[in-house]
Amino acid sequence: MGEPEGGHAEPEGEHEHEGGPRQDAAYWAGRAGQVNDLVGAGAMFKHTREAYNAVSPFVGGGLSGMSNAFANGSEFVSEGGSVLGGAGKYLAKGVGPALSAATAVSHGYDLGQTINREGFGAAYHDQEAYNQAGETALGVAHTVLPFLGPYGEAANLALTGGELLADGAGAAAGWGFGKDAGFSAGSVAGGLVRGTFGDQSMGEQARQGVTGLLGNGTAANIAGGAASVMTNMAMLPANLGTTIGRGIVSEGGAIIHGIANGDGVVGGALNSAGHSIADGTRAAGRGLANGATALGDGLVNGAGLVSNGLQSGASMLGGGLSTGAGMLGNGMSAGAGMASRGLSAGAGMLGSGLSSGASMVGSGLSNGASMLGSGLSTGAGAVSRGLSAGASMLGGGALSTGAAALGNGLTSGASMVGSGLSSGASMVGSGLSSGASMVGQGLSNGASAVQSGIGKVLSW
Repeated sequence: MGEPEGGHAEPEGEHEHEGGPRQDAAYWAGRAGQVNDLVGAGAMFKHTREAYNAVSPFVGGGLSGMSNAFANGSEFVSEGGSVLGGAGKYLAKGVGPALSAATAVSHGYDLGQTINREGFGAAYHDQEAYNQAGETALGVAHTVLPFLGPYGEAANLALTGGELLADGAGAAAGWGFGKDAGFSAGSVAGGLVRGTFGDQSMGEQARQGVTGLLGNGTAANIAGGAASVMTNMAMLPANLGTTIGRGIVSEGGAIIHGIANGDGVVGGALNSAGHSIADGTRAAGRGLANGATALGDGLVNGAGLVSNGLQSGASMLGGGLSTGAGMLGNGMSAGAGMASRGLSAGAGMLGSGLSSGASMVGSGLSNGASMLGSGLSTGAGAVSRGLSAGASMLGGGALSTGAAALGNGLTSGASMVGSGLSSGASMVGSGLSSGASMVGQGLSNGASAVQSGIGKVLSW
């Protein structure tokens, strides 16, 4: 092959054009190979760990343990072929796909065992069966893609990178939030299979509608299966979107569940922090409740004390008023009694004085009358004796002596009458004076008693 005009050969993968050297597909293929080497190294590490985990229980694992060990070992060899270069590339194009096919067969065998153990109907709704189907699909993809040219190899590389990312993210989620939050590339693939062609796909809804309409017979099941396939093919983008959304929601729920139960390192830390916050909140709430209760009790007790004080004050005031009224009543009663007794005593003394005066007047009048009668009688006797003596003397011739004796008798009688009348009048005046004095003394004593009773009432 000769040199082109210009005297030099163009470097392989570069061609001159107006904008500078042009990089063709071979250049980008080389760069993709370098990326593939890095991804393949990660895949080797992943499958080395999985192969070790599968071989460790191999002694007691039986056929299932052998299948798992073979699957992971074949993937290790398959991914290793992309790192070795040269002969390794030949290995990747020959032995690698063959081992990937063996991996697909191994997971397919596990799927068959699950269906045989549970029955197709139960396995159709079992996520573990879908995970095995997803692992089988990944093995088939790694078997076929290397034979589809550069684009197939690029797709195989992207698929391997996606598996590594899924496994890493799933391991991190399981570490952080517990095993229920963990996932793997196989479980992601199984979820996609279930959501696009399984019992959670739109085709399943179409199948149920057709079989229900046609009577659930054999023909109805065939028609329903065909409707399911056609619906899923037509609605593949929608199925993928729904499945991805469902997976995100499910993973979010698993993370929340892990935090709630304290699963995983991060979940446990968040759970502890949440409990601490909740405990602090509860403590604060209890403190506020206790404070409110204490405040309410204080207000109730204070109101009770105020009420008791008012009640006691009112009772004492009522008692004082009642006692004062009683003492006032007693004083007024005592004063009235003493006034009544004083008036009664005065009236009695007045009556007694008047009676004594009247008695003394009567006695004086009686004595005067008696003395008057006695004087008159004495005078009359003297007059009679004088007249008799005068008559005797006249008879004897002594008229002068008789007249003198008569005059003396009349003078003595008149003097006695005047003396009796004077004594009687003196005694009447003395009785009246004594009675009036006793009446005045009684009235004075009654007034003093009334004044004393009123003074005692006022002093109480």
